[in-house]
Amino acid sequence: MTLNAMLGNVGLEGGGTGTFTGGSPLVMAYPFDSTFSNSVTKKISHFTWLDAIEDYESMGLSEGVRDWDGDGNPIDDARLEVPVKAIWCYGSNMVINQHAEINNTRRVLEDDSTCELIVVIDNHMTASAQMADYVLPGMSTTEETDVVGQGLAADMGYTIVNSQAINPLYEARGIYDICSELADKLGVLDEFTEGKTQKDWVMETLEASRELNPDMPEPSELKDMGVWKKTNPSRIALQEFREDPEANPLGAPSGLIEIYSQEVRDKSESWTLLEGDRLASIPEYVSTWEEHNEARTNDTYPLQMIGFHFKGRTHSSYGSVAILKEAHTQVVLINPADARARGIENGDKVEVFNDRGRIQIEARVTPRILPHVVSVPEGAWYSPDDDGTDTGGCPNTLTRYRPSALAKTNPQYTNLVQVQRIES
Repeated sequence: MTLNAMLGNVGLEGGGTGTFTGGSPLVMAYPFDSTFSNSVTKKISHFTWLDAIEDYESMGLSEGVRDWDGDGNPIDDARLEVPVKAIWCYGSNMVINQHAEINNTRRVLEDDSTCELIVVIDNHMTASAQMADYVLPGMSTTEETDVVGQGLAADMGYTIVNSQAINPLYEARGIYDICSELADKLGVLDEFTEGKTQKDWVMETLEASRELNPDMPEPSELKDMGVWKKTNPSRIALQEFREDPEANPLGAPSGLIEIYSQEVRDKSESWTLLEGDRLASIPEYVSTWEEHNEARTNDTYPLQMIGFHFKGRTHSSYGSVAILKEAHTQVVLINPADARARGIENGDKVEVFNDRGRIQIEARVTPRILPHVVSVPEGAWYSPDDDGTDTGGCPNTLTRYRPSALAKTNPQYTNLVQVQRIES
């Protein structure tokens, strides 16, 4: 974004913003909005829930806790007064697989004196579901009527009307049904459902969406079509801002594109940061912990491990499908020079390890990875053997649970490891 602004490309045809290439207009409305409001106003980062279980008393503004007063103004001394005691995980593998430093995460979750309840709702027995106290079988798309919208598919958005094809198998139940029954137990059923079934809400969603999109077909026609697409109209991003920035301010405090961020500068002076962390008020490279410079001087773990999205999965979804696993083997990419130094040949079974854990995986020797760097694709399912070695090749067995300095999010590409050949 900064480079694009410095080049003067903002608001010009073909100039873009330096971010995602573009999305489509809203093609679906979302009228379902429970009138039951949550009295808890505090929020934490999606990544720091482990600290909120085990060390909540240390969590304040510097650790990503956010709170707002009755007028919507941020509270400067936001802190957690209570820990997280329960996890409700729907259709996600984040409890274990897609979190960091899995062995440590598992240690925390296995102590039921801290986090007392883990509920996972899914239609696969994922690595996260295996950590649950209760596993509720969710329904697949063939078992329920629903509607799906998407506005980030290149130059078009789409709406999908999903028609129920079979009755729910075994004891599977939809999430709306599950949440409605919980709402009933809590005495807020009417506020949650407004007296409507899931199919009622699907129809209301489609009718509200047709008000936004007059060219959207009738619900019965949409059902027969399956997928309705809408091409993004031609427009130039931030054109109005370029023509009159005062009349069309952006979301930054100044209303402008900020190369220097006073907000980040203020946080760098007021937040308590971990050793090795730094907040830069202009975009710059910050040398940090467990990165390539340290790898060159670390005799124990001299390789930097990064990762990438894998063609055989969508994150961890479909990571259990046998035919996909056969077609797209989970491998670690390693440079020929690093492989020769370790007696590793293409296709060898190797262990990638550090102080946080070990994974077993196949080596893919290739010059397409830099020397002193290895890469393990994300999303493979964590599968520990009796000794705790992950035979599934999940890179989060090796990643570090340490939130990033500013956003308090995943630092998944900053890891030092070693690789060794497994002798047959």
